[in-house]
Amino acid sequence: MNFRPQVKHLYQTNGYNCGATSFASIFDCTIKEAEKLLRTTKTGTSTKDVCKALKSLEQPFFFTSVERDFCEIRDILILLSCRFPLYVSCAYHYQGKRGRTRIRYHAVVFANGNVYDPDEVRVCPMDCCEHTFDKKMVVDDMIVIQHELPDFLKNFKLMAS
Repeated sequence: MNFRPQVKHLYQTNGYNCGATSFASIFDCTIKEAEKLLRTTKTGTSTKDVCKALKSLEQPFFFTSVERDFCEIRDILILLSCRFPLYVSCAYHYQGKRGRTRIRYHAVVFANGNVYDPDEVRVCPMDCCEHTFDKKMVVDDMIVIQHELPDFLKNFKLMAS
């Protein structure tokens, strides 16, 4: 399985395959192939299974548990995403109907200074990705896939200007 020349935005086909869709947007495979490789179940995709799949593909990566608010580390993530694709497992915290905090787990890709969210219909720049009035994004785990993006210097120059 090879890398795509550019990260491709893919839309998830159901409510639980955001991890497989994010993986398929980085690698040149279909969502179904990614689901099989990552052992996606009806409850979603585990970050540990993504790491196991990367090891089986002999793809160098770096895993870290972040557990920080997206707004606190946004600038670092933007710079890092200009050079490497980032597979990010995050949690959305929002108010439920009875006032209780609800948590929705999700996986996205950060690359080229953009958020490739399989739950959205288009790519969103990371600097525009703020909390809305009713939800907050917390970055739980992050996998830095050690494959330099082809437009690294161009992306970096755009961010600097």
